[in-house]
Amino acid sequence: MLSSYMDTDFVDIYRQLPTSPTRVMVYENISCHISTQTADNPDPVAIDVVPVITSLRIDAATWVDFQNNDYIVAKKCDASHEILKVYRGVCGHPAMDQCRQFITMQMNASAVPDEPVNPPPPQNPSIIRILFVDETNHQIDMEATRQVETGQSITIEPERIGNYQHVSTKLDGLLLSTTEATIMEAKSEGHEIVFGYESIRDLEYFRVFADGMFTQTNGAISFGKHLLMKIYFEVIQEYSDKSLDISVASSFIMHPEMGRIDLKSGQWIKLFPTGEWFEITEQRPSVYDGVVLKIVPIYVNDEAEGIQITEWYD
Repeated sequence: MLSSYMDTDFVDIYRQLPTSPTRVMVYENISCHISTQTADNPDPVAIDVVPVITSLRIDAATWVDFQNNDYIVAKKCDASHEILKVYRGVCGHPAMDQCRQFITMQMNASAVPDEPVNPPPPQNPSIIRILFVDETNHQIDMEATRQVETGQSITIEPERIGNYQHVSTKLDGLLLSTTEATIMEAKSEGHEIVFGYESIRDLEYFRVFADGMFTQTNGAISFGKHLLMKIYFEVIQEYSDKSLDISVASSFIMHPEMGRIDLKSGQWIKLFPTGEWFEITEQRPSVYDGVVLKIVPIYVNDEAEGIQITEWYD
């Protein structure tokens, strides 16, 4: 009951996970109460200067999993969920009592104007259920939900899903002629969007070149030059010099024996089914998930180099 009156602010929590090279969001728009804390810190030399150390106290429900060194984006809001101020910083261990907990956050800086901030949730939400199905109507990706203020408009694009291409869009059971789904005036009872996909057969893939310990297709341990793992990709652009821009899901692979191999400049790959060799010359973020690799053709004599293909990791 207390939280419904006091928790009018929101926080996003980012955390460094073992599986990710950067912080990822683990909680979004958690209701909370943000208050500032100040402590006098007199300067014994300059008696006319009294510096003030400012931090934030964030009170929230006990179920929120705050952890030491979490990166916090705290949004101070008014009664209509409009953002008044954004604070960023790192928190310490939470203090807990029977019904509430709080953390203290040392602020790094106020909001940077051109840095995007996740908006607070709407006061009168219209819940939009989003499904991703294949040609047999089986779900191929996790169901998603979006919220928008009732009466507002929203456009939702289909996601890119590996091994599938988008073929149809339905809004509340009606088949649309557009790729995206646009709701002109969201209803309080919500909406359902179904994005239809079909599987892509004969997908192109590449294998990554490595030199070191590996497991052969028959399970025997070996050492030397080898090609491992099928990495599926999509051609984004082909250039006149035969170089390509390709999109892949991750910027690295994990070699079970050799550890992490980054898909970065200088790394060799071999495309299949064509059998062409390429060298990565550039890696950049994709506008979707994953990364885009710039690759240029090179000549490699597999037999002369003694390069083996192992299907053990497939």
